[in-house]
Amino acid sequence: MSAGARDTIAAIATATGPAGVAIVRISGPEAHRIARIVCPDLPEVPRARYLYHRDFVDGEGQILDRGLVALFRAPHSMTGEDVAELHGHGGRLAATALLRRVLEAGARLARPGEFSRRAVEAGKMDLAQAEGIAAMVAAGSEAALRAARAVMGGTLSRRLETLSGEIEALLAEWEACRDFPDETGEVDEAGWARRLERLTEAVAALAETWKVGRRVAGVPRIVLLGPPNAGKSSLFNALVGWEKAIVDAAPGTTRDPVEARLFLGEVEVELVDGAGLREAAGPVERQGIARTEEAATGAMAVVLVFDGHAAPPADWRHWRERYAPALWVLGKADLGLSEAWAAALAQRLPERGEALRVSARTGRGVEALRARLREAVEAALPDAGFTGLCLERHYDGVRAAAEALAAAGEALAGGAALDAACEGLREARGALDEVLGRTLLPDETLDRIFARFCIGK
Repeated sequence: MSAGARDTIAAIATATGPAGVAIVRISGPEAHRIARIVCPDLPEVPRARYLYHRDFVDGEGQILDRGLVALFRAPHSMTGEDVAELHGHGGRLAATALLRRVLEAGARLARPGEFSRRAVEAGKMDLAQAEGIAAMVAAGSEAALRAARAVMGGTLSRRLETLSGEIEALLAEWEACRDFPDETGEVDEAGWARRLERLTEAVAALAETWKVGRRVAGVPRIVLLGPPNAGKSSLFNALVGWEKAIVDAAPGTTRDPVEARLFLGEVEVELVDGAGLREAAGPVERQGIARTEEAATGAMAVVLVFDGHAAPPADWRHWRERYAPALWVLGKADLGLSEAWAAALAQRLPERGEALRVSARTGRGVEALRARLREAVEAALPDAGFTGLCLERHYDGVRAAAEALAAAGEALAGGAALDAACEGLREARGALDEVLGRTLLPDETLDRIFARFCIGK
């Protein structure tokens, strides 16, 4: 990574909206000069580890706000540069006015993740740790927060550094034997194979943790599926607490999946009201159904919603198999249960557990459904001791390293030239180092990674 030409950047580092405090962060060679323009009575040489209580003024000398100023001298700051933080009162208008004044004084508005990117480039943290910060901000559950905190704190980085170091040591030994055979003595090929096998197993085991860790990558999704007019949209609105989805008696009213965020206990989830699944009448509805099925593929939980007052659809057994395991809901409970559904429940569904009877109109069963969904989501999340992979880019790198080590093992076992096995080790080490940001990554790659960050991070 190259730091490139440095200018001074600024952004609001706190959430927008009413709050007790809003922080405008400034980083770069002109940070302290700009802070003195906004706060004219700041000292030329700031005291270390000291907060100044000052007025923030506009270009006419009028007071914008009054708050605290923290000044950090390079390299003793988050970004490794001179940094100033202006702590004013919260509120979108007040914070925006203060930021506008800082930009007028010579700073440039920071791009998403630019403060963290500069911290990585200054060696204050590695790339994986920086991504852990973004994951903490986006965490939708305690499990996601714990996993992201471990990444930010360096748990994953230390594990990768250890594995990369072991690969480097083995590679150095192999290259020495290849380049200086007369000086290295007898080759212990069986010992090499054992060491490589242990390394391959360790890296592959880390890659396997993604099967659990992917469940905290983002906000867990719950998808409501069912035929048209089953009451999915009414149930969606009842769970969300307001009428976000359009409810109508006409089939196919929901064409695109409708999404909303809600909390189930301490877990934030994304609830999706899918298009009614049927042989669609037109291309727009078919596209909506395809998007619904795609959403269900990556969902942590699927809820199959049927009209309990009507007869079961002819292909309901197909639904049972296709979307298993799923939570079954028979809606419109206030209208009563049809004889056909009563017979189906008695004969076909015992192994799936009891289907919930729910009425979105009266509220019957809605809280029981919330409880069942909460149980399903919490059971799928990692436990408190999880320290594996929870970000897809990290998984891609570790998986690539495992595959390269396996290829090196095959080359060694097959009697290929040592060069081929060494190349596998180099690829594996490079893949792990790329996760850590040790290798020179293209700007386009870094832009993609940091574009997911908040502007003030």
